[in-house]
Amino acid sequence: MTLERPARVLRGHEAIPHTADVGIRATASDLAGLFEEAAQAVAEIAADVQARAISAPESAGESVELAAADLPALAFAWLNELIGLLDIHGPLVRADVATVEALPDGGWRLRGRAAFGGGARPRLDIKSATYHGLVVERISGGWRLTAYLDI
Repeated sequence: MTLERPARVLRGHEAIPHTADVGIRATASDLAGLFEEAAQAVAEIAADVQARAISAPESAGESVELAAADLPALAFAWLNELIGLLDIHGPLVRADVATVEALPDGGWRLRGRAAFGGGARPRLDIKSATYHGLVVERISGGWRLTAYLDI
């Protein structure tokens, strides 16, 4: 049996909005502070940690060293590293960035430390950072990072 295609076929498509992402915007006067602010935003989205942000000792936590070709890629790597570590260790309670530096080959490196730990009430389960809308840019008086997280 053969089905004949109608002379005029109705076709179409549309974009469907969804709530699978949450955006963050961080600002700071320097790059290290910018990446710390972005980490704090992730911490506050994932768990109720605002009051705990300064409670972790600076020597505690996981050492993090990342390199990437450019600042947006470094931000993507940083955010996803934190998200992976909070999945393993629990809520992020502090992130300290010692350096964000340009490399001779044109890339960038971040060195820092992140502390994790119990007791905070979970809020949202963050799956990953995305490249959608990811921007790290100079602004008057410093830097701004905009990113979207898949939840």
